[in-house]
Amino acid sequence: MVVANLVGVLGLMVTVLALLRRSNRGLLLILGCGVLLWALHYALLGERAGALLHALGAACLLAAHLAAAAALRLRLLAAIAFALGGVALVLALGAGVHDLILAAASVLLALVQFLARGALLRAGILCGQGLFLAYALLVGSLPASAATALCLAAGCIGLVRMQRAGTAVN
Repeated sequence: MVVANLVGVLGLMVTVLALLRRSNRGLLLILGCGVLLWALHYALLGERAGALLHALGAACLLAAHLAAAAALRLRLLAAIAFALGGVALVLALGAGVHDLILAAASVLLALVQFLARGALLRAGILCGQGLFLAYALLVGSLPASAATALCLAAGCIGLVRMQRAGTAVN
């Protein structure tokens, strides 16, 4: 369990540092690496659902990074595919209210990651983090709530830093 927690802390550090940046350059790639570490964290803990959902999230982030310069139609199709994949995975793993929040986060983040740019990308990621915080609170996970709250704070700081630096439009 020590290794799993170390991997989780590393994933949190990567995510927070990515969200604190004042530029979106490489943001999705760095976030994808952080989420991949979270997938490994949950896998090491034996939490199949958490591992699978985070692995899909990491794949979505990495695919969105690679497709950033692709035509809008291709990015839209990829976003829809990842959104539907996330919803299907969530519904296959559970069907409580908290699971529906995860499905909503999956749809929102897939669309934002493939289609949004600049400050809208950051704001969409923050909305997704807000849904993850609601999920963590509903399932009673104080560690996940604290980690997500920290990511939300880092994201807000990063967004303010972007706007002050004049990079909020890129």
